[in-house]
Amino acid sequence: NRFQIIARGLLTAELNIYNREGLLMFHTTDLEQPWDGTHNGRPCMQGAYVWHLHYVSADFPDKPQVAVGTVTLIR
Repeated sequence: NRFQIIARGLLTAELNIYNREGLLMFHTTDLEQPWDGTHNGRPCMQGAYVWHLHYVSADFPDKPQVAVGTVTLIR
């Protein structure tokens, strides 16, 4: 019931989740903090959301990286 990125060996990480209009629904730099499907305390609509993870890994500390994916919110 929560969306969370599970990653190990990251020096820094920033997770952003956007709705289909491109509005930021969730932001964190603490990957232990999951998204609960709300925005400003209100439940988000069902549907697909895009996540962007900007990170620096311990293996490649001089090379910032980005991972992108989608999550489907079902109520």
